[in-house]
Amino acid sequence: MKYQKYLIELLRNSSIDSGNIHEASKAVLQAFVKAMYLKDGSIWLLDDNGSMVCSFILDMHEKSINHFSAMDEMQVKILFQELGSNAYLVLNSKQATSAYWVSNVDLINHSVIYTPIYHKGSIVGFLQGRRQNHQAGFDEKSIPFTSALANLFGRAILATQNNKLQHALKNANLDLQQTVLKRNQELKKTLEDLQTAQGHLVESEKMAALGQLVCGVAHEVNTPLGVAITSLSILGEEIHKLKTSYDSGTLDEPTFMSFIEHALSAHDIAEVNMRRAATLIHEFKQTSADQSHRVLVTLELKTLIDSIIASLTPIYEPHQVEFVLDIPDALYVTTYSESIDQILTNLVNNTCIHGFQASNQRHNLIFIKVFVQGKDFVIDYQDNGVGISDSIAKNIFTPFFTTNRSNGGSGLGLSVIYNLVSQKLAGEIRVIEQDASLGAHFQIRLPITLTEEFN
Repeated sequence: MKYQKYLIELLRNSSIDSGNIHEASKAVLQAFVKAMYLKDGSIWLLDDNGSMVCSFILDMHEKSINHFSAMDEMQVKILFQELGSNAYLVLNSKQATSAYWVSNVDLINHSVIYTPIYHKGSIVGFLQGRRQNHQAGFDEKSIPFTSALANLFGRAILATQNNKLQHALKNANLDLQQTVLKRNQELKKTLEDLQTAQGHLVESEKMAALGQLVCGVAHEVNTPLGVAITSLSILGEEIHKLKTSYDSGTLDEPTFMSFIEHALSAHDIAEVNMRRAATLIHEFKQTSADQSHRVLVTLELKTLIDSIIASLTPIYEPHQVEFVLDIPDALYVTTYSESIDQILTNLVNNTCIHGFQASNQRHNLIFIKVFVQGKDFVIDYQDNGVGISDSIAKNIFTPFFTTNRSNGGSGLGLSVIYNLVSQKLAGEIRVIEQDASLGAHFQIRLPITLTEEFN
């Protein structure tokens, strides 16, 4: 009953499982010394060098821990051999000679009990209790009590280690959080730097594209303007000659008729080239999809395409073009009809100029197929003309790119289509890769219901 009382008190002591190793050792040693009527009780623990060190002591004379010298590795080995598989080891004056390895206990005047402390299946220390020889020896009934005390202290060691692990884990988590926060800040800064660099790159690309566009416009417009200026200069010289002849009184009919001939020629050349420049500027303006006068309308697509094709008769009739249409009935779309008109007009005009003029086909055909995909409709446009090579296809939507400049091609027709599709109609256009001998093939994807928000 005496031992049970002390054990119950210890089981209720929060220090055992709280990880407070100092309070736990104090509670265990108080129960050990009081219940066993010991002179002193101590707790010995293995250190990192394999020595057994007195870590805690409760002495009726309040001796310090340094009262006992550490047991070296050899002494510990002998102690473990003496313990064997037993739950305890008792030494007294009878073993004073044979237990030569015991250096911290005067066995002539004391008896001592060693009870191993286990942690995770291994001995990590022991409880040591000393009595003076005039006291009664250690009885069998006290052994389970000392073993229970040793096990309770083993629990305290486990709780202490768990606390250390939890503390280390908490610190590791804090370090991880700090690392993650630091990395996030670094990533955020990197992302901001990338976005800034991307913005600069986009602006640089825009400026480069604008530069190319301006150079293209200048080159295309300067040519006819240069010819017109030259013609006007020649006309000016002819007028000066005419005035000189008139002032000198030598103006005759042949001279006057020669002037008329040169003046009319210079005028015609200047007019043609000025009109050419005006046409180029007009086409260049069309490459911008921002044409605010256009309004959204809902209409049947088949009816719209039929009317567009009918209006293009003067363009394709000289080439004897036949249209093959596959357009579903009652397909209503909300879009800018003028933009659809301009897209098909430019495609048909491009086919007639580039595809059919040099074609050897007996029958010139244009295929237009329309089908629905999800919320979009697709205009599949194909001809059986000359076709588009890979080298041309990659530049085909670039402003002023043309293979027909010698015959007056401006290189703006497909560029206008691209801008209308991508900017005005919220769609996309692509060249379908195929053998050039099969003709040109385009696919245009557009939303069935276009909204004002896009523009």
